[in-house]
Amino acid sequence: MRNYRLWLKLALVSAFIIFTNVGFLGRIQLLWGQTRYDTLVGFIGIWLIAVVAIFAAAFHPRWPWRLGWALVFSATAAFAAAYYAISGSDFSVFDFVSLWNARHEAGRAADFYGVQLLHTAGLVFVAGLVAMGFSAPLSSARATVWTRRLALLPILPFAAIAGIVLMKSGGGYQALPRQFAPLSVAAVAATKVATQGAHARGEVAWTPDPQKRVKSIIFLVDESVRADYLDFTAGNSFTPDLPALKANFVDFGPAASGGNCSHYSNVILRSGARRDDLTVSINESPFIWSYAKKAGYRTVFVDAQGAVVKDPSRLTNFMTVNEARNIDRYVSLNNVPPEQADFELIKIIAEETKGDQPVFLYANKNGAHFPYDATYPKDRVIFGPTMTEDGTEASFEDKTHRMASYRNSIAWSVDQFFVRFFKEVDLSNLAVVYTSDHGQAIAEGKLTHCTIENANPREGLVPLLAFASDPTMRHELETGAKAGHLRASHFTIAPGILEMMGYRRNDIAQYYNESLFTSPKGDPAFSSGDIFGMFSKDVLWHPIDLAKDYREPEAMALRPRTPALAQSVSQ
Repeated sequence: MRNYRLWLKLALVSAFIIFTNVGFLGRIQLLWGQTRYDTLVGFIGIWLIAVVAIFAAAFHPRWPWRLGWALVFSATAAFAAAYYAISGSDFSVFDFVSLWNARHEAGRAADFYGVQLLHTAGLVFVAGLVAMGFSAPLSSARATVWTRRLALLPILPFAAIAGIVLMKSGGGYQALPRQFAPLSVAAVAATKVATQGAHARGEVAWTPDPQKRVKSIIFLVDESVRADYLDFTAGNSFTPDLPALKANFVDFGPAASGGNCSHYSNVILRSGARRDDLTVSINESPFIWSYAKKAGYRTVFVDAQGAVVKDPSRLTNFMTVNEARNIDRYVSLNNVPPEQADFELIKIIAEETKGDQPVFLYANKNGAHFPYDATYPKDRVIFGPTMTEDGTEASFEDKTHRMASYRNSIAWSVDQFFVRFFKEVDLSNLAVVYTSDHGQAIAEGKLTHCTIENANPREGLVPLLAFASDPTMRHELETGAKAGHLRASHFTIAPGILEMMGYRRNDIAQYYNESLFTSPKGDPAFSSGDIFGMFSKDVLWHPIDLAKDYREPEAMALRPRTPALAQSVSQ
């Protein structure tokens, strides 16, 4: 019986290691094929130490040691397996930074990825605890002595992997044992976040012309809205009211986002970062609030996503206390249902723009953030079956259900939003810029956005629309839209808004080489990962072909459940 328990434990621990570490052989083949023999030796060496450490911990004769390490290894491997199942990649330093700064979205992520998290992470965690936790005494007394002596050996691979990640500037973690790597990566990332020195932001050096400023500037940053899902074709069933509103907009067409994560794109937009010097400008440029204050604007920030997060005091998307000091009114819509948050935003806009005081209002719309079915009323289901057809989102993992839910969300949070906006807001002496923080890559069991490596172009595909009541400014925006056709990006927005505030184009051109009013520079691309220069000033850019049709066949094949329902949405 004793030998049976020993062999069973050996088999279970081996299976726990093997089945939670896909990519091991592929990494060896890659390193060998690239003749990176020194890296290959180090890779195998860490693996050998890690395997010995896992088995030593699993066979430790004292249960507190055995159970303690079992909890660590099981939790780390469970997280790694679930993250890989969702993202298709190993957990990196930049993933940690993304998750840390989006931690207020944990509830939404759990709702959307609940099936993968429960099934994958739960299975791996339980399997690891069972494999490592139960007692199976070794037949050799000497072996038992050594397992006792090696109780702290697991610290070595944790430290070694962390050292490699540091030396590789955030890289080098690929295919290393997932019982160790995620915790090592998190430790390095947390250290970098905690110790990175504060950058000194510059002061606004230009003097605006108050005679040329627009009285009210509204900057709307939607959530997870893809450009190709806004349909301005008359008679379409997806966004049926947008065609009637088309004349209001200057349409820059599909654009490239700054980043493929909410917090990255928003801090790029608020900081007025430049594409040609991203890691420096994002840390040192004056925030857009500083420009607005110097130009005489009352500054307002509205977080319409507070309806889900329910935290009125949170600072979102890398916003700091120092940045918030230049915001005169900070609103977190945490007391309204999520599907009504964007319409509550309209009320705030109408209130803020009706007086004589110039106002600059930046809003994070609730938009189409997952879980999609929480972003629109239940009586506004145009397409189906949706992801919550049986009451729990993510119960359906096929793309058709996801597309139906996403299309319903767009129809409500964009189409119906602008119908109400143009009815309820005073449009005189007003300028509006509308975009989204990032797009969506809607595939089963994968990240919809925030992918670090090999990001899907759909993650960076966003709309870019503008409105101006002043005929001269509208003409100049139309000229810029033509010049920037199929080349527009987030990086043109901040300098365009500065001109709306009354700053002179010649001054702006000293710092920015592109704008809403001028031709964009460079080929369209969006960034991911380290945009703050934590390890390197080399930004990871993902090219995007804005002329390509990225729409999924499943999305285009959707039809309204009843014609009457589609018509009722547009009324």
